[in-house]
Amino acid sequence: MSASGQQQSPLSGEATFPEQQRERMVRRRALPAPAAAMPGLVPGGLYGTDGANLYLIDKATGVASLIGPHGVVEFAIGAITFDAGGVLYGISLTETAQLYTINVANGAATAIGPLNVGFVFEGGLTFDSTGRLIGVNQGTANAAQAFVINTATGAATLIGPPNGQARDIDDLTREGDVIYGIDRPSNTLGQLDPTTGTYTVIGGTGDPVGDTGGLAFCEADGKLYATFEANGGFYTVDKTTGAATLIAINNVDHGLAFAPRQEPARLISYSVKFVCGVQDSDELEQGVVRPGIYSTEINIHNYHGTEVAVRKLVLPLVFDGKPRGREPERVRPQAHDSIMLPPNTATMDDCFRIGQLLYGGPPPQPLPLMIGYLEIISTLPLAIDAVYTVTDRERRSIAIDVQRVEGRQKSAP
Repeated sequence: MSASGQQQSPLSGEATFPEQQRERMVRRRALPAPAAAMPGLVPGGLYGTDGANLYLIDKATGVASLIGPHGVVEFAIGAITFDAGGVLYGISLTETAQLYTINVANGAATAIGPLNVGFVFEGGLTFDSTGRLIGVNQGTANAAQAFVINTATGAATLIGPPNGQARDIDDLTREGDVIYGIDRPSNTLGQLDPTTGTYTVIGGTGDPVGDTGGLAFCEADGKLYATFEANGGFYTVDKTTGAATLIAINNVDHGLAFAPRQEPARLISYSVKFVCGVQDSDELEQGVVRPGIYSTEINIHNYHGTEVAVRKLVLPLVFDGKPRGREPERVRPQAHDSIMLPPNTATMDDCFRIGQLLYGGPPPQPLPLMIGYLEIISTLPLAIDAVYTVTDRERRSIAIDVQRVEGRQKSAP
């Protein structure tokens, strides 16, 4: 609710929620699904959402082919983006907004988890150059903020600006290190700083953007493509001036995203066991391992001449000294990390880093027992070794073991 008691618009972030916005979404949800599903991902294809349905768009003509409905979501899907592996993500809207994966064959949206970041209105999604999933808009059109999303849990963390910025960014897209956005109140193309969340204007679009929109960068031709709700138009946008050139009218105006240009290779998954921290208890219920001080250090080497996208998921079976995944209980990923590993470089994840991810900051010292799996997912094979160290509680003896971890192909989501 706005300060005046009226319902805030999940499309524009303004204090009022016009009836025509509601009616438009009702009509879109009523569209019949196609008789047959798409065969799968179209490499380099342009995908779009009207909030209720997924489309495949011909970038030359603007013709949009319906793939299928998203199903029941929180009012609408307000933005979409692909990761490097060809997984399509989307976010819903309102104070109960969630992160979703979207099936490119039939349009169906599957919830990952709630953003839990307050009111979210139609905006944009893109991965920054470090692999973080960046989203907008949180708050109101008078004080909007950007946020970063944990792709394992859906939980979002505000980036800023701290007091918000008067804007309604209708989508985001990235070229290299530059994140572009289109803004409704100013009818401009601009850049979003992923560190501060600040939007800086490049230039006017000419035609008005409207309450919702889409923006996507095409690697094949180096152009920006956009959709504007104001007239339902599909455009190219000049990256230097912001000027938009109309191609067609297609009304796919809640988000655009180009799929990876090549059919994504099968991702490779490495399940690495970690045992970290102090185990004091001799009791059977708490004595998951024998009393001692445990440490794990995981080395990751990219021996290729090209960079490799790496995603890491943490599944803690024991956390903060307490069993979390003892049968019949199960655990899902509780933290994640994404990096781009440059050619011929190495990095490591040790107990401190794993603790940082799970605790959301520096872990306590001495570190309570943590046991689980670090799943490392990469676009190319990597050399991964785990170094395990254990001492008794009096530090009188020490044992060390080094294990090479082999990868396996990961099935498509």
